[in-house]
Amino acid sequence: MLDVDSDAPAAFDETDATALEAILMSVFAAAADRG
Repeated sequence: MLDVDSDAPAAFDETDATALEAILMSVFAAAADRG
């Protein structure tokens, strides 16, 4: 989904990925509620 440079710190996967996952889940949930 997101293009991350190979130089990016490994911390990205541990923090940002989790936050993005939570955001995406909330977005999908809202879309599902709209039917």
